[in-house]
Amino acid sequence: MDFAQILREHWPAYVSAARGPIPRRHWAAVEAVLTCRTPRRGGHVHICRPCQRSQFIYHSCNHRACPRCGGRDAALWSRRQEARLLPVPYYLLTVTIPAQLRDAFRLFPTELYPAFFTAVSSSIKTLCTRTKYLGGQAAFISVLHTWTRRMHLHPHIHTLIPAVGLSDTGSTLHHPRNEEYLIPHKALARATRDALRALLKDTHPDILARIPPAVWSTDWVAQCQSAG
Repeated sequence: MDFAQILREHWPAYVSAARGPIPRRHWAAVEAVLTCRTPRRGGHVHICRPCQRSQFIYHSCNHRACPRCGGRDAALWSRRQEARLLPVPYYLLTVTIPAQLRDAFRLFPTELYPAFFTAVSSSIKTLCTRTKYLGGQAAFISVLHTWTRRMHLHPHIHTLIPAVGLSDTGSTLHHPRNEEYLIPHKALARATRDALRALLKDTHPDILARIPPAVWSTDWVAQCQSAG
């Protein structure tokens, strides 16, 4: 069973159960996956002139959400990132938005996902500069995940970060005192929550007004674990 077949079987039920409008780019992604390499996209003929054999191939959708088209690009991207890994321990930091925020992220993805990235990034940088943690400027790679394996909306950001930082002058390397520990998960969750609220207050107060106030007083979920 491939992703397109799963969509054919379950997308109608998802649409019927959706709370609120489904963003147009979601419709576009589903349309791309369902029509990828099918007669609906047309095709072209490859001809081998020496042997006079021909083969008809349907066009691909080239959408980033399509496993058929995006798998190769994802593999190449991973190889490029692996080539840049440093010879130090790494950590995987994960920050997840609370369930009360999911509807807002569904309705305002263009505004909230970049804000979420900014909040996570600024929080990690601030915590890492503290002497009791890393004590230097950190560099990292962050990746957004929006859905679970069961196709439930569950926005969270994974960050891969090396256990080394640069001094303000860029001439000295800083390492954590304990290589098995980088920054506390509770501090990261709290800092991200507060940073996102402050950012929305300054840039999107209309969206902030639609978010339940309890979101900003509850404990968010963050994880900080060694990644080898």
